[in-house]
Amino acid sequence: IQADTTEKASDDTTSAENADDVKIEEITDAKGNVIEQKKFDKNGNMIEKTENTYAGDGKLRSSTVSTYDGDKVSKEKLTFCSADGKENKVIERSYTYNKDGSVLISTVENGKKVSENLNDAKGNPISATSFNDSGSVKNNYKNGKIEKTESFGSDGKVVGYSEMKYDENGVAIGSETYTEKGDLLSKTVYEYEGDKVSRLLIYDADGTLARIGQYDSEGKLTMLDGDGNPVK
Repeated sequence: IQADTTEKASDDTTSAENADDVKIEEITDAKGNVIEQKKFDKNGNMIEKTENTYAGDGKLRSSTVSTYDGDKVSKEKLTFCSADGKENKVIERSYTYNKDGSVLISTVENGKKVSENLNDAKGNPISATSFNDSGSVKNNYKNGKIEKTESFGSDGKVVGYSEMKYDENGVAIGSETYTEKGDLLSKTVYEYEGDKVSRLLIYDADGTLARIGQYDSEGKLTMLDGDGNPVK
């Protein structure tokens, strides 16, 4: 590989081309660590970009590798290292671009799928799903606000859902929770002080006040029963 090096202040930029006609550009710091690497195909299109960060002792702390398909990122791999430079966390994201302009982003952490988000062409959320050992929770959005939240078991079946309620100005005023069959379980009403929720009034399906959630000035929530007694 023939390489030309141009010095830039404390960083060096190196350009090289390999046998596969892939052009590689690298920026290194004063210690010779690669802080950025770009790979281009023979037509000059970027196909991969790597960005690294280092601790003061020169050990790698994080690395982000982005793979491109045309002008869009198709995959990302984020690797985080402990103080001794050993890999301790890996996050991988894949991007699927749909014909309507929406984008599906799937995230895997240390080999385990943790989330799947769907955004519209402008980047606004359509849905956001988080996964755990017992199943998943999916938030469905409308006009940038959560409209419905669905809970799924490990078998993928709906086990229950809740629907948010808003006033004519788009301010959240409460929610309703249902079983998987659509039977009402509870209804929550929000009370405000200024622009912050101060109390949650939680009613059973028959309309009985079952719980009261009360926020203090620091935002800490205290739960009370329907009579106002602390819930242990």
